[in-house]
Amino acid sequence: EAEVDVLAVEGLFAGVGFRYDVRKDGKTKNAGEENMKIALGVSYQVMPELKVSASGAFFTYYGEKVDPRFQAGAGVDYDLGDGLAASADFRYKSKSGKDGKKDKYSDNIAFSVGVTKSVSSNGLIGVAFEGTTNSGGFVELPGVKKDGEDPKFNWAIPIKFQVSF
Repeated sequence: EAEVDVLAVEGLFAGVGFRYDVRKDGKTKNAGEENMKIALGVSYQVMPELKVSASGAFFTYYGEKVDPRFQAGAGVDYDLGDGLAASADFRYKSKSGKDGKKDKYSDNIAFSVGVTKSVSSNGLIGVAFEGTTNSGGFVELPGVKKDGEDPKFNWAIPIKFQVSF
């Protein structure tokens, strides 16, 4: 694994990462698992209260003729003042497949919209709405997707409590 962060421009953060997994039995035992990942992330502090970000990744997998996949996303964070902040995020991951034949429900779109409020000098509370298609996205949802079935849309309302000491 390797990662490089670039901070040469004020307010701009860029990162590039690379991971390559070497296994002897990659074509048999680990078929379908990630073999290589190249990722890029960029964020820019447009003004003190607004940050925009984008990210992307390219994946290759172990196994005979397993097609590569890509992922792309964008987000925005906005400070509303008085310790209140809003955020939104959108991501897409392409379909998986073998030898050019794509699996029907393997791609996904995920999004999140949320707010946080700082409490005292060391606390934070927050709530969001997250949605995802095809049981993918921010977190894999086990048991939701059945073979050959269209899992439609799944959602969650995460609640955050944070205390720093």
